[in-house]
Amino acid sequence: ILDDSAPFHVLKDTGEIRAIAPIDRESHPEPFVFVVQAYDGSTPRKSGSATVTVNVVDANDNPPACAWRRWQFDISEAAPLNTTVGWVAASDSDSGANAMVSFALVGNHSDGPFGIGASDGRLWLRRSLDRESQDRYELRSLTSECSVLISVLDVNDNDPVPAAATFEFDVRVNEVVGALLGGIFAWDPDAGRNGSVTYSVLPGTAGDSTGSSYIRLNDSETSSGFVYLKRSLTGWQPGQTISAAVVATDGG
Repeated sequence: ILDDSAPFHVLKDTGEIRAIAPIDRESHPEPFVFVVQAYDGSTPRKSGSATVTVNVVDANDNPPACAWRRWQFDISEAAPLNTTVGWVAASDSDSGANAMVSFALVGNHSDGPFGIGASDGRLWLRRSLDRESQDRYELRSLTSECSVLISVLDVNDNDPVPAAATFEFDVRVNEVVGALLGGIFAWDPDAGRNGSVTYSVLPGTAGDSTGSSYIRLNDSETSSGFVYLKRSLTGWQPGQTISAAVVATDGG
């Protein structure tokens, strides 16, 4: 072989050409072209030459590689079925059929709320979501180095839930106006503004007066649920009851 850079060796007695170094088609996709020269045993020697072309046939020796190690997508918990969440992409440096990439979700998510197109990498919603049950999913596709993080966005689909059906406070008949009587609490499982709760007093009956005329919430603390005495209880007797309704409203 006249070209010393070719990774091949020719046996002088048989003409057999053998590789003398590892060959990687992906790093050298072009054929190897070199000249082999043959000599006879005469004196003076006569020679002949031939050009040899070696085409390297691909072996499936490379795994698919994701375009990104991690994708991040958002989807509303109210999204309808078959909504496209996003697309993932991967490539394979092999050739032909060895370079064809197919997608599948692995692990616990193979039967979860998301599906993936085997040929196009389209992530889609196949089951309804509930952010209050699970607000994020981390999926794995192709190899362990590639993952997809899906965050479920909140919609205002829950009402505030009071900690008790009735809140009762004891108060002295001579209690001073402005005294703190107690607190009420309601919880909303939604997120952010949708889950913030404020309180307001609705009219109720208390003798000939409305219950809301005797209790109040601090205007600057409507989200605290603290209940204060609004006016004097002069004329009231022990054992009498003032009732009022307080409504809890979320910020959605």
